[in-house]
Parts: sequence; structure tokens; C-alpha cells
Amino acid sequence: MKPKEVLARSRALAEYYRRALDREPFLRELDWYGNVERRLLEEAWPEGQSPDDASLFRACTALAVLSPETDWDRLLTGFISAHRVWCKRDWFSGKDAPDLSTLVVYVSNRKKAIKVFEDSFENSPDPQDSPYNWAGLIDPKTAPKTHAFARALMGDRDALVIDRHSAILALGRPLQRRSDYDLAVLIHRAALGFGLGDVDPRDLQARTWIAYRDLGFRPEEVT
Repeated sequence: MKPKEVLARSRALAEYYRRALDREPFLRELDWYGNVERRLLEEAWPEGQSPDDASLFRACTALAVLSPETDWDRLLTGFISAHRVWCKRDWFSGKDAPDLSTLVVYVSNRKKAIKVFEDSFENSPDPQDSPYNWAGLIDPKTAPKTHAFARALMGDRDALVIDRHSAILALGRPLQRRSDYDLAVLIHRAALGFGLGDVDPRDLQARTWIAYRDLGFRPEEVT
């Protein structure tokens, strides 16, 4: 994609964002990622337990690993139940743990999530050194969307999650190669420069994603 086309698509994405907010004012205050984080804090630990940053980051990383191609609402509810069980025992796996395989599309992701929980804190990144480095357990080169999703769930407002819907909004087509992901990120970031105020990358992506996927605003409007 030539620079002029990148600029044009960024401008169009910014306009799509403005039109979406005009049609559905609730989007202006929508904090999708923040709402997930608050639900985790309120429900994912047994009564009387309060998570520290490391525990929250571990949960967000595992949730991001489990997420590809899943029914999100069902996954989040199931994960919260499973996490509460894990908090009462030494390991997340084992015969007494909920069967995470019923929540995921890819069994390999279940194994990766269990590895996140079974890894000792001593062998894991220290979130005090870098606020979002739990996402480092996911390779950004091979799983850029999952890596960004983990960071966004952890509170990184600069994280940009590009899935099928966000890619179509940015590029006008689905992702076809690895470089397309970086291009879609670039277009989203550039759109912030077209008079969108103080919206951050994470909320831009979440709000346009909701407008397209859930509210049915046509992606053809981004031209």
C-alpha cells in the first residue's frame, strides 16, 4: 500500500469512528477492556482474596492465549469459574480443575494457558520491572494479535489488537500476510492524528470493532 493510500485509509477510519459515535453516543464512554479487567478483579478470585499485579497479569495472559476464535462471553465466564478453582489449589491443571477444552477452539491454546499458570512466579517476568511484560510469554512475532490482546487486557492503553474485523476496517480486506498486521496497526495509529481528541489506541480499536461487529455499521463506509 502506497503512503497516500495509507493516509487516505487512516483519514477514512477516523471519519468512521466519528460517525459511529454520532450514531451511538454510548460508544464515547465505552471502556471494553477496562470492563473486562474490572470483571476479572471482582469475580475471578475467591472471596477474601485480592490479586496483586503479577496475579492479574498472569490471568490476563492466560485469557488472551485462550481467546482465538472463541465465543468471548462464554469464554470469559468459563475462565472466571476455572480461575476461582485454580486460586484454591496449587495447580491449574489436574482432574479437579474445570475442563478448559470445552471453552476453546484450539486445544493447543489450553495447554499454553495451563503452562502460564503452572510456571512458578520465580521463573516468570516481574511486572514491577516492566508493567506489561507478562505478555512477553506470548511471541509477538508469531502471535501479534494475542500478544497485543494480553497487553490491552493488562491495562496497556497503547496496545492495538488487530483481528479480522479491525483489519477490514483498516485495510478494506482481511489479513493476508504478516506484514498486513503491521500495516493495519499503522493505519489505526495514524487515524488518531485526524482530530479524534484524547482517545487512545486501545479504545479506538475497541469502539470501531464494536461498531462493525456488534452494531453492523458497514465497513464499506471506510473508503
